[in-house]
Amino acid sequence: MLQKEYRTKDGSVVVPYNNAAEYLKGKEQVIKLLPEAIGMMDLSAAPARLEKTLDMGREISPATLIETGSIIAHTRTAFIRRPDRRGPSRVVLFASADSLPKVSTLVVMARRMNDGRYRLLTAYSGIQTPQEPWETDPDTDERDCSLTFWCEHALIHIPNRDVEVRWSTWAEELRTCDSTLQSS
Repeated sequence: MLQKEYRTKDGSVVVPYNNAAEYLKGKEQVIKLLPEAIGMMDLSAAPARLEKTLDMGREISPATLIETGSIIAHTRTAFIRRPDRRGPSRVVLFASADSLPKVSTLVVMARRMNDGRYRLLTAYSGIQTPQEPWETDPDTDERDCSLTFWCEHALIHIPNRDVEVRWSTWAEELRTCDSTLQSS
């Protein structure tokens, strides 16, 4: 269960955002590791937006990301819509978690608030990744870099009845996301 606040090595405070429990649903292992991981951090000289990869010194979970080999934005591929996300995530389908490699790193992202505390933005096992393409502004270098990364990587997804897998292209998905954002 998420704590109301976490303390870093230097005494800084990190607080989850209001709907963090819903956002981190299904990441119980990550939630259990937050006190230890945040306790390893020193935020005394940290920037306003923090992205930190912490080596936990042991295998902590199966991998959630895989390098796929490069596709282009018009290549048909699998996508899912994760809870509390405005856009899709590219996935590679696996039958079970049994054969997945294990990772030892935890990524923590946080932003300094006006009162000096940090707001936990996200936490996940694995390596740092750029935002997904739909989270970036169209026609920017950030979008190009994100799209390049996500055309070479995908999240690992073990199919279940709760999440529909859709086949589409990044070009189609971004067109839909960009037009939805413009109309709202």
